Amino acid sequence: MKNNKLLLFLRYLTPLFCLAGIIYLQTSHIQTKQSQTGEDALKEEQSTQVFLNLQKNMPSFGFNNLIADWNFLGFIQYFGDGKARKQTGYSLIPNFFEIMVDRDPRFIQAYLQMSTANSIYAGRPDKTVTFMNRVLESVSPKTFPLSIYIWIYKGVDEILFLGDLKAARHSYQMASNWASIQGNEFMANQTRATAEYLATNPDPRKAQVSAWMTILTTTPDQKTQQYTIDKIKSLGAEISVTPEGKLQVITPSSWE
Repeated sequence: MKNNKLLLFLRYLTPLFCLAGIIYLQTSHIQTKQSQTGEDALKEEQSTQVFLNLQKNMPSFGFNNLIADWNFLGFIQYFGDGKARKQTGYSLIPNFFEIMVDRDPRFIQAYLQMSTANSIYAGRPDKTVTFMNRVLESVSPKTFPLSIYIWIYKGVDEILFLGDLKAARHSYQMASNWASIQGNEFMANQTRATAEYLATNPDPRKAQVSAWMTILTTTPDQKTQQYTIDKIKSLGAEISVTPEGKLQVITPSSWE
């Protein structure tokens, strides 16, 4: 029984780490800009914010796909500038994500990668779910083979970060339905099994705490760190600092 639960837990986490690996492979080939000071990084962040705000309302003149592509390249450059991100954090990722979804909701390959960055690095899985729902309104299983993964990754966020098992069950059931339409019976069976497991109403809090700790140890942004700490505490866990300066999570004995 414990092995089965471990397999299910790993199934939830695997997409997150796989996508993080994909993003790393992409950004490792990009030469990051040399941000000399924290002030330089902050000015660049503010300039990017202004530019993104302008894009939200500017006309596309029929070039929506091009604008989405341009913003995806901008996102990769932004994400890959590790020196600047240590100074400012990743708070602009949701802005890139939103503009892209508005301009081209069918850019599925990009959204499967951005979902991890937005949920883990920006610490906004709630917005990831919102954006993924908007994507799903514009795609279908017959014309977009990768669309079933939008349901799956959305379900991962709903389980691990939001703790919304009802929504996650629906996401996995829809993934199963769409996989069947595509003739992918293996994926249909796997996602159906997950939906059935979620119907038993398991306690997701340990998995949630682990997911939020991933964000806490990843982001340098103080606002995101505090947001994450508040989320962990709201689940009933506590965070302490060891004499070595490492973060330690203390979960209630009732969770055992």
